[in-house]
Amino acid sequence: MPFMGAQVAFATLHGYRMVWIPGAFGNGKTLLAMGIYAQYFQPRGYRLVSNTRSIWTEENLSAVNQDDNGHLKVFILIDEGGQYFTDGDDIRELLRNPRKMDYVLCFPSFHPPHRSAQIFQMQPTWSFRSAGIPLINFDWYVKIGQYKTKGSFKWTFFQEMFGTYSSQNPGASPATIRKWLSAQNALFRERFGYDDEDDVLDNQDGSSVAGDWIAKVKNEKTAVADRINQELLRTALRANSDLDDTLALVEEEADEVASLLARSSKRRKRG
Repeated sequence: MPFMGAQVAFATLHGYRMVWIPGAFGNGKTLLAMGIYAQYFQPRGYRLVSNTRSIWTEENLSAVNQDDNGHLKVFILIDEGGQYFTDGDDIRELLRNPRKMDYVLCFPSFHPPHRSAQIFQMQPTWSFRSAGIPLINFDWYVKIGQYKTKGSFKWTFFQEMFGTYSSQNPGASPATIRKWLSAQNALFRERFGYDDEDDVLDNQDGSSVAGDWIAKVKNEKTAVADRINQELLRTALRANSDLDDTLALVEEEADEVASLLARSSKRRKRG
């Protein structure tokens, strides 16, 4: 099942660690995802974690754990994942440590996932399947901010993938995969002496986190303003004290001058 000209596309996927494969129903989205795994990631020692059954899917997630380096080395294929991951917080939770823990996320889905999961896309654009020629063309592109790049590749004899999974399988809810990956991330953090209490986002929604940070900033500003006011007050008190001392000295000197003038006047009168 050779891919032609796909090296750059697969290496880009390996770098971004996430891909959305959009397209019409039944046009080969999951087939491509399975083909990418079998052709590129399985030979590199990656296991397949998926919500759809295949000859490669790991059936027991509790047996899929990190190695001595904290690496999972898994290709996570969530079939029709766009139905489940439409929220940015969900995507960020899945992508907490993909490179550090060495895993890749793939969403073959008609329904689009959250836009942050659409940065890298692959899509079948035309084929000769109806003519009996086993050839499909795929376009891919990356768009992140102002950066854009794109390319294409072809897949021949893709029918060799038939029978490796059931295209009729609707796929299970990815809740189990999400919980497993969340637990693996927590274990990974513990390796470095962190726990979930260190993460201000855990068990909080975005508005709560934003509110906490706004309150924190306001409190810090108030504390700084209080310190400045207290210092200004101390400075003013010191200035007032210095002024009182100066006035006292001036009054003493004025009394001495007045006394001297009085004595001088008396001497002139006697003379």
